[in-house]
Amino acid sequence: MGNELIQKIAIKLRPYQVKTEIFCISLVVLGLLLKSTGIGYVFIIISMSILSLLYFILAFAADASDNGLMTFVNKIIYLSLSVGAMGILFMFQHYPGFTIMMQASFLSLVAGLILKLILRFRNREKESILDPDIIRLLVMIVLIASLLVFGGYEDISRPIN
Repeated sequence: MGNELIQKIAIKLRPYQVKTEIFCISLVVLGLLLKSTGIGYVFIIISMSILSLLYFILAFAADASDNGLMTFVNKIIYLSLSVGAMGILFMFQHYPGFTIMMQASFLSLVAGLILKLILRFRNREKESILDPDIIRLLVMIVLIASLLVFGGYEDISRPIN
């Protein structure tokens, strides 16, 4: 009942999703290149916030072609992407709790990937296995896993003096 407005916004944002993601990732890369200046962190903070908000809103977009279980899996995936983007933002800002956000996001993204692949094989969809959602999942899983396992986030998020 209270989700009608956010569903309308999500439906209007869906065509611009890939362009917004490319723009935000470009801002993150630009921010990392300019991290010796103060403006680099502003780019990173703004772009990760936009990305997290975009994923949160898109969690409420329901496709008419999806069945109930696929809609549920898509909601889990997009909410996990939002939490993962926010965890990366927390990492850059050195806020406590970023590791638990990234771990929870990682586990739910892996579960969402497995469920999405099972549902695609069960429904025998003719589309390619590597649709944009699965590519998005794989990129975020690899990014979060590399930040958690290999570390190095202290060097990335520390300004150069």
